[in-house]
Amino acid sequence: MKFRKSLFLGIAASMVLSSCNSISNFVPANPVTLFPNFSSYNANLKNLSVEIQWNQKFDLSQLEDEGFDLYGLNKNNKTIRARISNSQMSVLQTKGITFKNIRESSMAEGSGLLPGYRTYQQMKDYLFSLQNQYPDLVTVKDVGDTWQKVYQNAKNNDIWMVAITNKKSKMQNKPASLFVAGLHARELAPVEVILKFAEELVTKYGKDEYITSLLDTREVHLLPMDNVDGRIMVEKGNTWQRENANGVDLNRNYDCKYLPNFPPKDYRGTDNPQKQEPETIAIQDLYKTTKYNLYMDIHAYGEMFFWPVGYSEKDIPEAASFKRVYANTFKKIGYDGGTSAQILYSTVATSDDYAYIKQHSFGLGMEVGRSFRPSYSEVEKMWAAIKPNFLYLVKISDAPFSQ
Repeated sequence: MKFRKSLFLGIAASMVLSSCNSISNFVPANPVTLFPNFSSYNANLKNLSVEIQWNQKFDLSQLEDEGFDLYGLNKNNKTIRARISNSQMSVLQTKGITFKNIRESSMAEGSGLLPGYRTYQQMKDYLFSLQNQYPDLVTVKDVGDTWQKVYQNAKNNDIWMVAITNKKSKMQNKPASLFVAGLHARELAPVEVILKFAEELVTKYGKDEYITSLLDTREVHLLPMDNVDGRIMVEKGNTWQRENANGVDLNRNYDCKYLPNFPPKDYRGTDNPQKQEPETIAIQDLYKTTKYNLYMDIHAYGEMFFWPVGYSEKDIPEAASFKRVYANTFKKIGYDGGTSAQILYSTVATSDDYAYIKQHSFGLGMEVGRSFRPSYSEVEKMWAAIKPNFLYLVKISDAPFSQ
């Protein structure tokens, strides 16, 4: 992040807020009212929700490069929402970018999880219950530690993955795929989508011919919650928590910059990912023991389907294969498709780019739903639409680049 500077005192902050009012329509407020839990406040704390009016995607890429927490893109109205700090609000004013304050009622602090969503502990218990009930199909694995466990001795904060396949199958070296969720803590639906996927596979094995065939000939690895520390913060009421406990965006933290022989001429941001976090290393290390032909990283929200590379609007050499897979899957249910730079804004050092650039895996990403905190009934409808597409991805995991 570029805007980590100094603490603003209450008087200085009031001046900043007042000076922004004429341009941004932001209603000035006393700092004590805005931040009731602080006697003084840090200009780097992201406590303001705004809707930004943008003119061209260059604006979005610049804001992403400068550490703005962007979400809720509306292409038709050319608006995007953001959770910003007071210092970032001053940046918007300096750039002459119009914005207004908004209230996100569904993100009220202190509200914890919505009914139906499982806590970290409940997720862990559920995975082990699947292993106990379906021992010939399911293996639960501890694949890494979180930042708080490594640096603050949080004893129970492990990262769990479940491997699903017919263990009795005589087939050797089954094609493997990896589906990951929960890199961003506040995004509730992706975790449940992964758990529903696990349930679908194990409960339908032996009953559904298609799923039975997949698990006889494929191996599916599901990691529902990578950012465990952040998710526990959300459970305790910090609904806006996105990064890990060290304040790092895990989906800008992977050991990849640019694709060799594919120069980032149209990328405007940094090429220096932050120091590797334990949660990032946990996923990268999975490739040391398993060759994943296909990788999917699930986020929320916006109903988008991504393929590499995130920093460029130019097509990679294998783009035709990605586009055909998109046409056979998420395009059918109305998802927008392309690289992040093509349909959203430029990104670098993401997990799906890492899969493609460093592991030559079929790296995919997606944004599900229309909010960070949909009702659980919405998640169930979401899963009904997503399910056949996930099964298709498992089916093609033997040779995804040949599609």
